Amino acid sequence: MRKIPIQDASDAELAEFARNTLGLNVPGNITRAKLVSNIEACWSQPHIALEDGEAAPAAVESVAPPVEDVTPGHVKVFVNSTEEAGGSDPIPVGVNGKVMLVPRDAEVEIPVKYYLVLRNANAAKYKVLKNERGDEIGLDPNPTMVPLYPVQLRSALTDEMIEEAAQDKAA
Repeated sequence: MRKIPIQDASDAELAEFARNTLGLNVPGNITRAKLVSNIEACWSQPHIALEDGEAAPAAVESVAPPVEDVTPGHVKVFVNSTEEAGGSDPIPVGVNGKVMLVPRDAEVEIPVKYYLVLRNANAAKYKVLKNERGDEIGLDPNPTMVPLYPVQLRSALTDEMIEEAAQDKAA
């Protein structure tokens, strides 16, 4: 395991860490500033940690089990704990007034509609603006949206499953 200070990490190392460790969606055209901001929003350490060598791609290939292993209308997910307060507590996820608790640090099967809510849970992070003397003068009015939970999808998710969940939520 290599620890690299965030400011010394390359863009590729930051993107690898954000995808593989934090479970963040990192588009190919993201700026370094936005990527660092997204990482800092859900990672409180001054460094990132990367696996040595090229073992990570082999592990990624075997993550998604066959669809038959999952109850219809469900997906398997894994939500990592975080270092923030309450970061090891189960996550309450509500759909149409029904709430379920999604445990952390365990692979669990949940209905697709609850996964979609969990996946789309974002927080706005505002950057502090400073003047030329370094005094704080307010907040940047353009927030960076960052995922609230480092959720990993561990089974297949099809467009049909998403459409069914959307129809179920509307009913």
